[in-house]
Amino acid sequence: MADFVPLNGGAATSRVFVPAHIRSTVLRAAAGSLLFAAIVSFVAALNADTSEDRFECGLATAINLVAFYHYSKMLAIRELSLPGQTAEMAIEAVRLSDWFVTLPPLVIEIHMLLGGYTKWFTPPTAALLLSAVIALGAFVRLGTDELAPPTKMSTNSDAIVRFIGFVMFFAAFALLSVVLCNAFVDLPSDPMGGWTWAFAFPWLGYGVVAAIGIISRNVWTDYSDGLSLFKDCSYSALDLWSKAAFGLFIATKSLGQQEKLFHFAM
Repeated sequence: MADFVPLNGGAATSRVFVPAHIRSTVLRAAAGSLLFAAIVSFVAALNADTSEDRFECGLATAINLVAFYHYSKMLAIRELSLPGQTAEMAIEAVRLSDWFVTLPPLVIEIHMLLGGYTKWFTPPTAALLLSAVIALGAFVRLGTDELAPPTKMSTNSDAIVRFIGFVMFFAAFALLSVVLCNAFVDLPSDPMGGWTWAFAFPWLGYGVVAAIGIISRNVWTDYSDGLSLFKDCSYSALDLWSKAAFGLFIATKSLGQQEKLFHFAM
């Protein structure tokens, strides 16, 4: 057990200490996987037969390289062993930066796999709306997660910011659902045999993980290592599926080798 200073600035208490090498291993594995996916996508772009395949592979390469860069930054923060609030705020800032850059082009990729199909608005508009989701998510963090004081210590202004944060969370989650539904509503079938759905709808998991963090921060008075590690693992798993695995899917599709890794059609 080890003493620490809670994020809310209250009296020191105890929590289970998670060794730094375990914390960094999670991010290191994610960073390595993203870099591998970027390299494979780049090689596939060089060998693709059509301009559309080359563009898709190039986009997948860029997405995974940007994600790798951000994970390298998060890894550096974890290895510094910064105090709780300082580390968590820095990590969340890097995560939000990564999502802001990578999720809009992922929307473009999804629509390309669907043959450009759209129901309510164009793919660029969907990408802009997704940027709005991330911006709302940043405000949610301010109002209800890392910077939120515990309920017992809240002032009236804190309570107002917290309430607005909750509203923004539900607005962001609803807007993300709208963006995803735009790509699939009334679509008779997925041209990729269900894989496009499999890669897109887990995006809602980001909202679920954020909700768990928000609930925890508003029930308990500190930000435990357990919750922080849970976020690292959960967000890393979601990023690996939505970016690294998705990039490998794009690469194998362009090379005609999709059946070797993604043979299961839903």
